[in-house]
Amino acid sequence: SPRLGGVAGGTGAAFRGVPEGPMRAVANAAGFAPAYQLVEVPAGATAPVRVRIALSRGAAVSGRVVDEAGKPVKNASVSALSTADLLQLSGAGDGVFTDGAGRFVLPAVAAGTCRLRASHPDHAPATSAPIGVDGVTAVKDVELRLLAGATLAGKVVERGGVAVAFATVRVAPTTEAAD
Repeated sequence: SPRLGGVAGGTGAAFRGVPEGPMRAVANAAGFAPAYQLVEVPAGATAPVRVRIALSRGAAVSGRVVDEAGKPVKNASVSALSTADLLQLSGAGDGVFTDGAGRFVLPAVAAGTCRLRASHPDHAPATSAPIGVDGVTAVKDVELRLLAGATLAGKVVERGGVAVAFATVRVAPTTEAAD
């Protein structure tokens, strides 16, 4: 997927060459919580597609990521997801990585209720309980515990048992009971 970036001046920013289709414009600035706006770029657009992204001041949220034995997890990705965001897009790509002691600091999280999500290739992801953020007071000592993840292995086949080449397989949690 295309990624365009730049710095907005006092009058805004413009990005050329944006392809048609749904896009997510993300803005970040020191002292402000990252924010995004979904925008649809119409086919054949010749006039600029206008986007307005409102930033809110944010408060730092910090803590650490540990494994099931309580040992720090280095280079885990941590992001904040607003519980008001039904699409769960607010944290995508806006996270930080833990240091060698498993510590992280999200420098500015918007006021409201969020959950922190931590992930690492060697562990199953973890999501915190809801956290209240007032946008001013730092939230400290949040701990996320990553458990050992299972390995799923198998094969995608046709009804007759013949392997299907280049099939895409995704694994995601479900709230429905399996039959």
